[in-house]
Amino acid sequence: MKLFILMFIQLLYFPIISFGEIKDENVKVVDIEGSIGKKIPSNSLDMYFNPSVLQIETSDEYLIGDYFIAGSKNGKLALVSNQDIFIIDSNSGKIESKISRRGNGPQEYVEISSVSLDPYKDIIYVTDMAKNRVMTYDYYGTFISELPFKSVADLRKLNDNNYVVCYFLRNAETSCFGIYDKDFKLIRNSTVKKRLVKNFMISVDVTLDSNGECCFQEYYSDTLYKITSDADIPYLKIDLGKYEMPMEYYATTSVYNKYSDDYIISQSKLIVDDFFFYKYFYDRKMYLDVWNIEKGYLISRTTLRGNKDSYGFKISVDGVEVHCWPEYASDGIIYCTVLPNEAEKISKDYSAENNPMLIKLTMKSK
Repeated sequence: MKLFILMFIQLLYFPIISFGEIKDENVKVVDIEGSIGKKIPSNSLDMYFNPSVLQIETSDEYLIGDYFIAGSKNGKLALVSNQDIFIIDSNSGKIESKISRRGNGPQEYVEISSVSLDPYKDIIYVTDMAKNRVMTYDYYGTFISELPFKSVADLRKLNDNNYVVCYFLRNAETSCFGIYDKDFKLIRNSTVKKRLVKNFMISVDVTLDSNGECCFQEYYSDTLYKITSDADIPYLKIDLGKYEMPMEYYATTSVYNKYSDDYIISQSKLIVDDFFFYKYFYDRKMYLDVWNIEKGYLISRTTLRGNKDSYGFKISVDGVEVHCWPEYASDGIIYCTVLPNEAEKISKDYSAENNPMLIKLTMKSK
């Protein structure tokens, strides 16, 4: 099935463009404000990564449309598409199972809000905000348990077997998440508080992975925190400066739409080693940035205004230069989306009606 991506509308041979300085060695900074308007090359990342192709098998039984990558562990990859969860062999691309438990009955979810994999057991956590429940299944969709919460938007298991539970919040100055033990008893609430003003849209805060650690950013905050069972540790500041939308502009759709082109909106992030992959919208364009957060410089930037523009950074696969963008990283592997027109460059047998092709990246030795 055709994969649709909806878009709004070097260190050696390439120049390095650096903006700002890291003033606090404990908090890294990416100076987005200073980079806007600068001419940034869309550099290849060949010098940093080794690519390989993962073609997900296509069959009449398993057809995948729009998707997101939910997790990876021990050679298994979880994709979510159309409220179904596909478990895929991350080496061969074979689809091993499809979990389809949507419904309003017992052991079912109304709608998937988030999905995560247990790092130690073959368990999938499916968060359902409509029910304020987290449903757990094995990799073949067999129901295991149902975990009720007063408010839940996301759940992720930490390396010490405790859990981070993100709350679905409508009130300001409330803790954004809680740390729960293995029996789901509250250990502590976060020191990170919800910022909230009159708002026309629902903002949902979720966790993200950073080099095997759990990170969190409150929707309206510029700071990313590393989360442990004991503390919320400021880690990375995304400095938007004058391009950060004022809180009062979220009050109504008319105000938001009037000013949204003047500010950075709709951000998504991924951190791998020293690399910060940052996608956002500004001035009716999609920006795809690759930063080195240890040294605070921008390696590559791609901008898109329409579907004919290239999506992502450049990488050479079997001697063919294509564009891709990372969606998930785990166990030293970065899984990247590649659009059908780029996939056709890699394989003459690929068709847009096939299930997705992914590019897997592993880091080269430093």
